[in-house]
Amino acid sequence: MTTDDPTADLRTVHLLEIPLSVYARSTQHFEELMREFALISLDTDREAAADGGSRPVPERLQTLVHELTENFSAFTVDTEAERDAALARGESTIDLTYRIPPQVTGASRELSALLEEVDDYCRAGQHLITLATPPESVAFRAWYLDEFIGQLEQGRDPMPWDEYVARNHADAEWARDQLPSG
Repeated sequence: MTTDDPTADLRTVHLLEIPLSVYARSTQHFEELMREFALISLDTDREAAADGGSRPVPERLQTLVHELTENFSAFTVDTEAERDAALARGESTIDLTYRIPPQVTGASRELSALLEEVDDYCRAGQHLITLATPPESVAFRAWYLDEFIGQLEQGRDPMPWDEYVARNHADAEWARDQLPSG
């Protein structure tokens, strides 16, 4: 028997002890980048119309703008209210559960690669004024997306943020305040 139910093949991913302050800082940087992308899109559309279609921004950056703003905007829609409520209450961490299709692993890999490429544009300083993603936010992004990949593809148990930082970034300056002393 077949079903047309789009939720029939959903998988569960648990993100444990999401540090809401790190999430907020990472989100702030990402939103700055998205605002710049929105402005680039508007300016490019106007310039293309004015001069018969030429684009001063590299085509690959235009593709990144489209992919980041269109293809991945719904990635965390179902949990935003829960997370935002925890932020509003002043909580320091939250555990979230996602019910998602297994194809999210491919999207997670692609999103990671796209954001690394965007950081290259930021570091180059030619087409973007937003600074490259700070190291703490790069680590958060890697942990966040790897949790989806590891749990969905490899059946790994969830790894809380603090454990990830202790294993992978214990010597990083930004991590010192986040790790238990001792």
